[in-house]
Amino acid sequence: MHQLARHSETILSEIRNYDAFLDSLRNIADMGCGTGEDIHWWATLETRDDPPKPYNFNCFAIDTNESKLSQVPNLPNIHKYNNNFKCIKN
Repeated sequence: MHQLARHSETILSEIRNYDAFLDSLRNIADMGCGTGEDIHWWATLETRDDPPKPYNFNCFAIDTNESKLSQVPNLPNIHKYNNNFKCIKN
């Protein structure tokens, strides 16, 4: 089980309280995902219903470090990309 990065724990815990916001999401991209703690949180997030239901977000884990990216959990709704998306200025 992956543990949330300290810097994300507070923010993601707060987001967890906004059901309407979470219901509006379908795709999640983690640019610079590292070993995938945050994207794992999104990929396995469940509603606060009783019983809980998975949101099953379409998650994208993107990182330039292939070694770290290989540590991202292999879940059906996590798509891994070893890439660097640079901003192009005209």
